[in-house]
Amino acid sequence: MKILKLFFAILFVFAITQKTSAQISTDKAERGIKTEKIQVSGSCDMDKHRIEKASRSVSGVKSAVWDLDSKILTVKYDSYKKNTMDLVQQKVAEKGNDTEKYKASDEAYDKLPECCHYRTLKE
Repeated sequence: MKILKLFFAILFVFAITQKTSAQISTDKAERGIKTEKIQVSGSCDMDKHRIEKASRSVSGVKSAVWDLDSKILTVKYDSYKKNTMDLVQQKVAEKGNDTEKYKASDEAYDKLPECCHYRTLKE
């Protein structure tokens, strides 16, 4: 009976140690990662692909997801990198999609496929 109690005690300590270890690893992975959201104009899945690819090309960006319905780009990046979100917005605008801070040049916008044109005639 003592052996059985000792076995369960060791098993319990092992389980607690493993759970704590997993939490520490997750915390380390998330430390230094910042998440920001910005508005980016677009109208189709081709825009989604272009916006996300341009965003991920910026050094320090871990992930970029653009939602077609809300027109919101969610970017996760290393917080120690300076001007990351500014660079993301510049890259996206260079590819033809307007952001909160930068408007795409007419040349870049005109190169987009017809289905990607989101500007109205007034603009």
